[in-house]
Amino acid sequence: LYTDGYTEAMNPASECFGEDRLARTARNGWDMRLGPGEVGLLLESDVDVWAQGRPHADDLTMVVVSAPGRGESG
Repeated sequence: LYTDGYTEAMNPASECFGEDRLARTARNGWDMRLGPGEVGLLLESDVDVWAQGRPHADDLTMVVVSAPGRGESG
């Protein structure tokens, strides 16, 4: 769960971070088997790198959860 401050964060060229980039970063965290807190930090870091120092116009709030049995088949 996240606020639109993540997807609407802009870089110096006024391009939004976007849902696809957010999903890709979250998937990378999943593939690296990061815990919820680490995924949150990864997402925050990715948005900050994207913004290249441009101040965020909106809040960045996120809740990341982990489900038991992750990676198990069946």
